Amino acid sequence: GGSGRGPKDGNGAAPVLPALRPSEQYQAKVSEQLRARGLDPALPRSAWPHDVLLKVFAELERETPADLLSRELWQCSASAAEWVQKRRRFVSDVALMSMVGYVVGLGDRHLDNILVHAASGSVLHIDYNVCFDKGLKLRIPERVPFRLTHVIEAALGVTGVDGPFRHTCERVMGALRSNREMVLLLLEAFAYDPILDWVEPGAEERRERRGVEHAVALRLLASRVGE
Repeated sequence: GGSGRGPKDGNGAAPVLPALRPSEQYQAKVSEQLRARGLDPALPRSAWPHDVLLKVFAELERETPADLLSRELWQCSASAAEWVQKRRRFVSDVALMSMVGYVVGLGDRHLDNILVHAASGSVLHIDYNVCFDKGLKLRIPERVPFRLTHVIEAALGVTGVDGPFRHTCERVMGALRSNREMVLLLLEAFAYDPILDWVEPGAEERRERRGVEHAVALRLLASRVGE
């Protein structure tokens, strides 16, 4: 004691503090901005000023290197050929899930629900509870059709969204349009599946289901535009 320095590990070096998760960084910055305005950080999210949210988002975007994910895929590759194959798989998976997610109205696509396997470049989405445009009814409505951040876009390669990504998106949408009757049948089955987490039974449930039917119809209609 008395040195004024922080605690050390067994080797005499200061321990490395664990990095904050993105959600924790976001919450910390929002709380700081709210306190600066004399507001209680415990306010419900729906009451947070929009300009605060935009400012925090811009700060986090500036602090997050655009090549964060693409560099990870490169560093996990044993050769240039492996890296090219890995990036091809990544681009294909992102395009596929972006189009499928758009059609079924999939939301809640935060970092815990989009998994990337750095060893293969595969992308896996989990947690499909917020589907059929239920994200539009959240306290902070989700209005984007799918997630395509600057980090994801940079990992698509030098062509960005205008190369293999766009080509794969067009092929996926073409396949969905060609099989729209089967897609509609499957979506209807999911919409009326009793395991779905509906808010309440009775009148509210009927309104929710009607909303689901409308959302499915609108999404499928959007997928047919341009035929």
